[in-house]
Amino acid sequence: MEVIGLKWVPSLDWVSQINTVATIIGVVTAAWSFAAAMCSEKEVTDWGKFTRVLTIIFSPIFFYFLARNATVVVVPMFFALVAGREVELPFIVFDTDAGRRGCSDAIEIADQLILHEEICRIPLEIRRSLNAGDKVMVVGRGNDFGVFPKRVYRVE
Repeated sequence: MEVIGLKWVPSLDWVSQINTVATIIGVVTAAWSFAAAMCSEKEVTDWGKFTRVLTIIFSPIFFYFLARNATVVVVPMFFALVAGREVELPFIVFDTDAGRRGCSDAIEIADQLILHEEICRIPLEIRRSLNAGDKVMVVGRGNDFGVFPKRVYRVE
């Protein structure tokens, strides 16, 4: 998730600490959306029945990931925007040639959430000096729960 052009990277400690709570929140939200879809009485046409079945199947999945992601990412990101400070958080490099469309100069972080595993705008000389398994410090605005990366350096 990007805010002001910078990608938010949750800290590995935060993700591991909040994992159980986030999963419970996701499951409760999914169950609520399933119950709401089941109680819906919009079955007017055959096409309406088809969309209702799709809603019953896919809305719990969608709301599970939405609620879980909001718990793990959005809440600490908000606090970092409002009351963040300059922080350095440790991460392990997974891949140094992880660039994709829109972010061709990235490194990939190990054990990170989907959509939050890349850190963009890493200069070529730094990417070349890193290998999978290397420990790096990510510096930027944030808090103990995550960081908006500004720079990365290798830790010996």
